Amino acid sequence: MARVIVSNEGQRVVVAVAAGPQGPQGPAGTGSAYDIEAQAAGPLQGSRVVALDANDRLIHPDLLNATDGQRVLGIAVNAASAAGQPVTVRRRGPVSEAAWAWDEGPVFVGIAGQLPQTPVDPGWLCRIGMAINATTVEVDPQPTIL
Repeated sequence: MARVIVSNEGQRVVVAVAAGPQGPQGPAGTGSAYDIEAQAAGPLQGSRVVALDANDRLIHPDLLNATDGQRVLGIAVNAASAAGQPVTVRRRGPVSEAAWAWDEGPVFVGIAGQLPQTPVDPGWLCRIGMAINATTVEVDPQPTIL
C-alpha cells in the first residue's frame, strides 16, 4: 500500500493507494539489441571475429593492417559463402559454440579472425571478450592497441 500526500494551501490530505494488478505479458522481442547485420565482402566463417573493410563490408581482420584493428566489430554469428550475403555480428553478449573448449579468461583477435586465448604477435592487440565457460564467450570488444 502506497501513501500519497497532496497539499493545497496549507491543507494536507493523505490518500492510501493500493497497487493495481500486474499487466499482461508484452510481446516477445525481435532479437538481441547487441547484434547488427552487415554484408560480407566475401566468404566468412561463423564464430570468428569480423571487421569492416573500406566499403563497410565484413571481413576477417588482418593483424598486420592497423586499419582493420580500428574497425573490429565483434563475432560473426553465422557464416557467408559469398560477397553480399548478410551476416549477423554479435557486438556485445554471449556467443556459444559446442566445438569450443575454453579456459575461463580473456579471448583475443587472432589471425584471420580466429579466437586465441593468448595474444598473437606480430600485429595489433584487441581483447574481443571473455570466455565464461568452455563453450561461451561473452563478447565485449576492448579498444585496439596498435
